Amino acid sequence: MRKVQLTCNNCGAKLDVKENIAFCSYCGEKLLIDDGNKTITHNYNYTHVKRDEAHIRESERKEKVRLQELQNEEKQRQRDHRTIYFIFAILIFVMLFSIGMSIYYSYTESPKDGEIKMPCAASDYKGEQYEEVIQELEDLGFYNIEIAEKKDLITGWITKEDSVYKVSINGDSSFAEGDIFPKDAEVMVTYHTFKD
Repeated sequence: MRKVQLTCNNCGAKLDVKENIAFCSYCGEKLLIDDGNKTITHNYNYTHVKRDEAHIRESERKEKVRLQELQNEEKQRQRDHRTIYFIFAILIFVMLFSIGMSIYYSYTESPKDGEIKMPCAASDYKGEQYEEVIQELEDLGFYNIEIAEKKDLITGWITKEDSVYKVSINGDSSFAEGDIFPKDAEVMVTYHTFKD
């Protein structure tokens, strides 16, 4: 007996042969084999074919849905990337702006030639000996310094004689540490002394 491999006329798949019947496990086609005349009779299983077509359509629909989901996920991923890049760009801008502003303020707050940056506030001079305060102001570079007496002491127990009442620079007696004044500013040192 000669062996022949049979393929399905409908889908081209290999046929399973049992007795005189060849059966396609893919599309459901049945073939009756006659060994004597070598004729093959077709017997189609239409129910199985219709079921397979419905299955194929359902698979195609699911594939389209999955493809749409993948496209939506890719679009969302691209939007997320754009958002991250935008936030990153804003952060870099804010950082560069902050650095630029700090450089600008450090430059503008630095004393230029002919200016003095105060190492302490006006309130820090109160109660100090006025001669020492005058010497400190001269060491800073001020040269237009005047003194004035405030004759308000009776006993000198709480407030000491010759202690500073206030220091004003160009009329500002509430200057802060870091304020900048010209060297030729009018400096007035007022100190406590006894009444006449």
